[in-house]
Amino acid sequence: MLVIMLVIFWRICIIFASLSMATFSYIINNKTIKLVYSYSRGVKIRKSVKINLTNPDNWLSKSQKIRECREEPAAKQFNYRLQDIKSTFEKEVAEFQRENNIITNEKLLELADIAIGNTQRKKSKSHLSFKELLYEFGYTPSFNSPTNGQKLSESTKETYRSTYQCLLKFESSFSRNLHFENIDLEFYNEFKEWC
Repeated sequence: MLVIMLVIFWRICIIFASLSMATFSYIINNKTIKLVYSYSRGVKIRKSVKINLTNPDNWLSKSQKIRECREEPAAKQFNYRLQDIKSTFEKEVAEFQRENNIITNEKLLELADIAIGNTQRKKSKSHLSFKELLYEFGYTPSFNSPTNGQKLSESTKETYRSTYQCLLKFESSFSRNLHFENIDLEFYNEFKEWC
């Protein structure tokens, strides 16, 4: 009985050791950026983040970013998006591990979907979080105004994009998650002072 318990304990230690040596990176495959998460002796998941490059040579593999150049006009926004996906994915994995759950490839793919899902998740607009909705307004080409149903002008979308980026920076500097429920006068005043 003691031997069986030691074997089980040893296996659990190996699993946790391999998970703690996990690595997150992005790779380019046919102009498409893919998330790669290696977590155990060569076991890895790959998931497209649905960001395409005009030219794969514009991918900076060491810094894991898209080169900001004429050929890639949305590079800055995409780099922010890649950073957001990475931090969300790592947070989801850490939270999942904290609950003492066993990580499987299927679960990691599900967590990757959550991280990427800010724009790809198929749910109604009424269930989008504040950041997801703001992202939809600024980055989804076919997104129409909810008030009049007309297409948003490029200048309006640019305003939403810059607000979205500013809110992400505000969120990280105050270690605060923005939700519709906590947007009030106090938040407004803090945000205004911060800007």
